[in-house]
Amino acid sequence: MRPAAPGRIIAISVPGIMVSFGSLVIFTFGAFVKPLSERFGWSRGQISMAFTLAALMIAVFSPILGKLIDRIGVRTVLPVAMGFLPAYDKPEIVQPAIAGHQSP
Repeated sequence: MRPAAPGRIIAISVPGIMVSFGSLVIFTFGAFVKPLSERFGWSRGQISMAFTLAALMIAVFSPILGKLIDRIGVRTVLPVAMGFLPAYDKPEIVQPAIAGHQSP
């Protein structure tokens, strides 16, 4: 089925793509390596490994989430996925070294 207003869909999608994972994280990642290294004392390799693991997780789980959304709907999948977000508020879960880090 063809959308009623494909131009409107494209016009709305372009700004979303401009601020998506690809634009903001992938293309600006290099600018954050040195500040992260200085702030937390991590090596470039450790920072790059974290980025690599994040990208791999996205590559692995995006098709799975896509199939789930197609099968059972976004209104069911989204609340479950958002249930995992509080883990990012707890640095001791994500990275124990951050939990003990004191800000200067």
